[in-house]
Amino acid sequence: MSRSVVQCVDLTKRFGPHLAVDGVCLGAGKGELMTLLGPSGCGKTTTLRLIAGFESPDSGTIAIGDTTVAGPGVSVPPEKRRVGIVFQDYSLFPHLDVRANVAYAKKRTRRGERSTDELLEMVGLNGMADRMPYELSGGEQQRAALARSLAAQPDVVLLDEPFSNLDASLRARLRMDVREVLRAAGATAIFVTHDIEEALSISDRVAIMFEGRLVQTAEPEELYSRPASKRIARSLGDANFIRGDGRGERVATEIGTLQVAQPVNGPVEVMLRPEWLSVTEDSDGAARVVDREFYGHDQIVKVRLESGMELRVRAWSPLNLAQGQRVAVQARESAITFDGNGLDSGTDAR
Repeated sequence: MSRSVVQCVDLTKRFGPHLAVDGVCLGAGKGELMTLLGPSGCGKTTTLRLIAGFESPDSGTIAIGDTTVAGPGVSVPPEKRRVGIVFQDYSLFPHLDVRANVAYAKKRTRRGERSTDELLEMVGLNGMADRMPYELSGGEQQRAALARSLAAQPDVVLLDEPFSNLDASLRARLRMDVREVLRAAGATAIFVTHDIEEALSISDRVAIMFEGRLVQTAEPEELYSRPASKRIARSLGDANFIRGDGRGERVATEIGTLQVAQPVNGPVEVMLRPEWLSVTEDSDGAARVVDREFYGHDQIVKVRLESGMELRVRAWSPLNLAQGQRVAVQARESAITFDGNGLDSGTDAR
């Protein structure tokens, strides 16, 4: 990663007895889109507010560019941090048209080389400059808010659940547009969401948070394929776990001997994503079909093994399997293993 534009070190914040942010260390490089992902109440929005300057940390430091903006004896106000902010509720001035909303940010900070019209064209609002916020759709209002946040050429853009008020189809379309705009602007951005698909699809890197702590940071593909714990694995989508016996680069399991990503020995739990498995009709197969969920482009086939354990398998080819039908289950990818002695949610991946 290039030199960090935002750097948080040992960031801690309490609200009364509640520890909202617990020793967070986080860095975002120039032009990077970093996402904080986690359930409600995990501390991701508080972390964003600390970076913005809306909250002050109890301990730790925050640097933006070469300037420390929060730390022992230092507290730079939000308006002097060179931070652009996009909220989930847009926060446009209702009495100003779109052009005036964007121009206000340029005038207030006296920064920004791009003209207001250039910014509106960048976010796809050319021709809408004279409209009032109430005349815009939710997606258009969010585009206007993004243009305003970019108007002063901030060092970092902070986006707090910016698409949560939009319907699913518009949210999916707008998030890709926003990513393109941020990349075209060369902006460093930190994005907060609890939506897994959103985080994985738009981010250069994703930071997972639980109970105020940052538990893993990685590129989306790495995070999904090699989660550091079972809890992280489950938080990122469907995950099957099977007990096995590690024998070097292979693990003996109920569905056969599996190749694993790293050598292991002794009892382990194996993680297999549904799409890493396949099912085929087999009258002598070790599993029976319990149910299936058809989605058009794919389907989830739920099977039960002889032990009673159930697995979810994502099938891409057209299969018409009947309930109770015997099938064979095979792994198509190397499996990830976790310590099989404790088998708790925090055991490390191997």
